[in-house]
Amino acid sequence: MLPIYDAGYYPRRRGLLDHFKKGRLSLTDDGLHDLLCQLADPETGFVWTNATDLAGRCNYSRKFIQKYLRRLERKGYIKRFAVPRSKKHYPVLVNAFECTRGAHIGKRLNAIKTVNWTAPCYEGGIQSGIQSGSQIGSQKARRSSSL
Repeated sequence: MLPIYDAGYYPRRRGLLDHFKKGRLSLTDDGLHDLLCQLADPETGFVWTNATDLAGRCNYSRKFIQKYLRRLERKGYIKRFAVPRSKKHYPVLVNAFECTRGAHIGKRLNAIKTVNWTAPCYEGGIQSGIQSGSQIGSQKARRSSSL
């Protein structure tokens, strides 16, 4: 059983909405990606799991989960370091995962550039605090008619 890291929240990018519009991401893809983000270690962006474990968590078949893990990896949302034919848990790196604890706080995991999971690639800090801080109160929230 995987550990539960936070009872709170994890940062989620709104840019994923564009991926829906372009047809790059399906609701099933997003559901599995969201589950992986919730299970990820907030210090690293890693999830130690396998298809059997994930299937048990969301009441789907192992083959169904394997199919969608392959899709997410092919599309660049995750990177897996699985050992073929092994039933053991392996590291799944969630691409663009924002670390909220530890040495990499405020950095995003670049799973695509990571060649070896023991030496992950993290990229720069977040600038959103600067942008949103300067706009507070100056604009009203718009309603989205697309949803």
